[in-house]
Amino acid sequence: MNYLSTVSIITIIALVFLTTLIPSHNAFGVLYVIVIVFINERCTARTLRIVAAVCLMLDCSAFLIVHWSTPYGDGISRLSLSVIAIIIVTFIIERSRSARETLEKQSQILAHADRIKTLGQIGIAIAHEINQPLSAIATFAQSGSRWLRRPNPDIEEALSCLRQIDENARRAGDIIRNFRELTRIEQVERRTSLDLKKLTQEAIAIVNFGEYSGKVEIQRAMGGEYP
Repeated sequence: MNYLSTVSIITIIALVFLTTLIPSHNAFGVLYVIVIVFINERCTARTLRIVAAVCLMLDCSAFLIVHWSTPYGDGISRLSLSVIAIIIVTFIIERSRSARETLEKQSQILAHADRIKTLGQIGIAIAHEINQPLSAIATFAQSGSRWLRRPNPDIEEALSCLRQIDENARRAGDIIRNFRELTRIEQVERRTSLDLKKLTQEAIAIVNFGEYSGKVEIQRAMGGEYP
């Protein structure tokens, strides 16, 4: 608890204690429950029990001081009401804290399981996405090797294969980088420009070397075959 909370609690306890010293107000000991409720979220369970015990002691002390030389009368019933109220409120708060702590632990376990599940899904997605450029790299590497092993090596075609290998290697790196961005804790909401031509080329590359290679016809939006 901070300094202000401690001063506030001591002030409330002192006011209630002084009030219960007035014979006609000795039933006000029930107001100690305000202290218990006030410190609920500001202290540990051990401190809560200590404060509750102090409140009980002060309530009983005030009762004995007020009735030191006078009959107890119905003061006993008022004291009993205050004591029972303090005990019950303390018990309920402790049970509530325990239930909340258990719920928080369960939530942490579920959150951890959800993170593991998400990591598994991300791993599968990465494996699927990165398989496309890797397959393209392998295909162009084999193709470039064949162009170079010909009786009359075609250097231009081999260089074209090397360029395709370089582009797909960069695309594989972009995929990894994009997934890393998705796993960041902070979320950055901002507007950014989008290169539709580059996006279209990447989509075409995926189709050309994916499982649907040769089964998909690519056309312009207004008709006509895509070059």
